[in-house]
Amino acid sequence: SIGCGEGAFEAQLEEAGVPVRGVDLDVLPSYKTMRCFLRGGIIRVRPDELFRIDEPSRTCLCFVWGRALPWREYLSCYPQVPLVCIIGESASTPEESVATVPSSNALEADASWSRLHCGPARAVHGGAVMCVYERAPASL
Repeated sequence: SIGCGEGAFEAQLEEAGVPVRGVDLDVLPSYKTMRCFLRGGIIRVRPDELFRIDEPSRTCLCFVWGRALPWREYLSCYPQVPLVCIIGESASTPEESVATVPSSNALEADASWSRLHCGPARAVHGGAVMCVYERAPASL
């Protein structure tokens, strides 16, 4: 999960038996004192290490309530990643600006991805939506 913060969402996946690796930038001194909900901890990396994913073909990239995540760069760097989960605000049109980047439905008009799920997500912020997309087989 990219930009996992304290790892609250990732901890829920972990509790359900899903293997999770939480990753976030190590750019603020306050990160050392932040809560961590993941049993295995959160990997804090320098910005130049952010794009290192060990097993991309066995990975679902999760973007949770992003503000300025380089999500398109991840998808370009890792064409073998089969699943993407985005939690954030939903945009009415691809051009609409919403509080989260990416918007939860950012891959809706991209022919190389098909939606598996889209629905409300229980979150601190009202109006959160979770969309899960699978990369089209021809794109892998």
